[in-house]
Amino acid sequence: MAVNGSLESISLQAEKVTKTYSTFGQGSVSVLRALDLSVDTGEVVAITGASGSGKSTLLHVLAGLDEADEGRISVLGQCMADMKPRALAEFRNQKLGFVYQFHHLIEELTALENVALPCMIKGMKRGEADERARQLLADAGLSHRLGHFPRQMSGGERQRCAISRALINEPALLFADEPTGNLDQIAAAEAAERLVAMSRERGATVLLVTHNENLADRADRVLRLHDGILL
Repeated sequence: MAVNGSLESISLQAEKVTKTYSTFGQGSVSVLRALDLSVDTGEVVAITGASGSGKSTLLHVLAGLDEADEGRISVLGQCMADMKPRALAEFRNQKLGFVYQFHHLIEELTALENVALPCMIKGMKRGEADERARQLLADAGLSHRLGHFPRQMSGGERQRCAISRALINEPALLFADEPTGNLDQIAAAEAAERLVAMSRERGATVLLVTHNENLADRADRVLRLHDGILL
């Protein structure tokens, strides 16, 4: 948690962030309205809200996957708007992790290869990347799936594999967008436990959006997005 509000202890700071979309024949829709958010280093924050309230939009804007119309966003001390596209892409690869509702694993790669891939992109040697991937998959309870392809794994196993992939570059900040939304109740509970536990073990700050009360209950703080602001 933050100590005296120092910048070093804050992983993400959003100030007066606004996002509006134009709709055909219906004018514009304000999704985010001068929204403020501060996330402490090491904190797990869950954002809930009704379907269509803009939770995914908020996450994408904060992660630099979409641009805000107004406001300032600082992630790990970096102003997102000041970064050029290539620098932003490198920053996301090296400092941020992402988990989505659908696992987005590459079907032609094994679990080990999928998890090791971000390290390979970063320039790590294959042997070191594979070893790091093996450890993460073991932590996720998937040691028996190293050589399996996504189609050979259950939905819960695929999502735990995706969580491992998101953590392999040891991100300082992990974004998760409905990470259990495509799973049954049992698989969702297991994935939620692994996501939070593995992130905490590695000291990662976590910002997630979810409808899953079990996952939200594991967070340090729960906020609700309503009418474009966080409550």
